[in-house]
Amino acid sequence: MGYIFNEIPQLLILECTYGTEGRGFESLQPHLIVLDPDLIRYRSPMTNPRVPSGVAHKLPGDLREALIANPTALDAWRDITPLARNEFICWVVDAKQKITRERRIRRTQEELEEGKRRPCCWPGCKHRERSGR
Repeated sequence: MGYIFNEIPQLLILECTYGTEGRGFESLQPHLIVLDPDLIRYRSPMTNPRVPSGVAHKLPGDLREALIANPTALDAWRDITPLARNEFICWVVDAKQKITRERRIRRTQEELEEGKRRPCCWPGCKHRERSGR
């Protein structure tokens, strides 16, 4: 269990020793470790937030980073259906040139901010089955 006391990060570890033949425990020994702030890095839950993918496509890293950097777009991304996310992902990965891909990532953010739930002017993902999978 980790906690902060007087702005100093600390870690409490409980060591349990069991009796002979696995019957109950003999002792519970607490260990308090004061952590040196210069030697540790905090990992906030938001440094690696979960960003859901689509149905036929996995979320590419560059699109994921762009969504994480834009909280409004990320909230909208989480609100749309997996099929809608799949359409945006397919639209981005279908770009043949890097500049087109970057523009589509930027437009994905903008369209999500505007409340759009599908990419504008995209005929649809050709990789998924028409049954929706």
